[in-house]
Amino acid sequence: MQKTFFHSPFSKETVSSGASPALLLQFILNELTKAETLLETTLPFSSPFDWKTPAGSFNKVTEHAELLPFAFPSLEKEAKAFQESLHLPCDELISFLEPFILVAKENVYLLYFLMQHRSHVAIARLITKIPKENLEKMQSVVATKYRKKGLSLPQWIY
Repeated sequence: MQKTFFHSPFSKETVSSGASPALLLQFILNELTKAETLLETTLPFSSPFDWKTPAGSFNKVTEHAELLPFAFPSLEKEAKAFQESLHLPCDELISFLEPFILVAKENVYLLYFLMQHRSHVAIARLITKIPKENLEKMQSVVATKYRKKGLSLPQWIY
C-alpha cells in the first residue's frame, strides 16, 4: 500500500527525478530555518491540519525525511541518521544535510536558496563547503534571469 504524504508534493516514486531531490532539501531547510527545535505532538489526528502549530514543522520535516532515501539512494545511511536525529536542535539537523547538499550542488535553485538564507549560521557553514565554481555558476544564472525580467540584482551577487 502506498503511503500518502500530506506535507510533501512528492511520492517515493517522483522524488528522485529531475530537480526533485534538490527541491526536497529546500523544503526541509525551510522548515529547519523557521524553528529552533522541532516539537513533537502527542495529539492524535493533528496532521495534516497542524501546519501552523509548533508541531507542524516536526511533522513536515519527518515526512520529508522519509523521502530522503528515495531522493538520494546513495546516501541511505545518512538519511537514516537524519531521521533518527530529529530530536536535536535545528542548527544541528542542518549539518546532517551536508552530504545531500554536496550531491545536489549543481542545482542552481538550491544554491540560490542557500544564498538567500546565508544569514542563518548553520547554512553559512554549509555554503563554505560548496565549490566556488558552483556558486559562481549560480550567481551567473541568477543574474541572467534577473536581467531578463528587468529586475535589479540582489546585493550579494555583486
